[in-house]
Amino acid sequence: MAVQHEVAGPVLVTYQASPVDLGYTRDGAQIRFDPRFIDIFSDDYGGQSGAPADAQIVGATVQVTAELTKYDKAVCHALTAFSAGGTAFTLPVYGTLMRQGSKLAPLILNGANEDWTFSKAFPRSAIEMNKGTKFSTFQCGFECWVDASSTRVMCTLV
Repeated sequence: MAVQHEVAGPVLVTYQASPVDLGYTRDGAQIRFDPRFIDIFSDDYGGQSGAPADAQIVGATVQVTAELTKYDKAVCHALTAFSAGGTAFTLPVYGTLMRQGSKLAPLILNGANEDWTFSKAFPRSAIEMNKGTKFSTFQCGFECWVDASSTRVMCTLV
């Protein structure tokens, strides 16, 4: 394949089990894959104080950040519940488990030229709202997990 310019195009962000459009991003969405490793130490590399003899991958998460300039205010405010299906500005019961408590939902980044679908996501980053005489923006971030430990699929790209 030749090296070429890649353009996702305008990106529509959709979240929840019954898809709800949050809005359109400014300059697309930032997607960061974050692998998780456990270092393995061995005496032949200096023991616990030395360099790792190996590293074992034990999973990964994906961080998605989007700054929206065209958005549905009521739908975006619901993200402040930091879980799927929550009430705006109200946290879930303290101690709620996100996966086991069914608080995860699909996150879809629908670009004009490519789509990303994360099957297990929840709002995890700080939410920022810009208010004033200039146009308002809404910034939100999600953490996305593998679909299941048996399949280990992070996302699908179309």
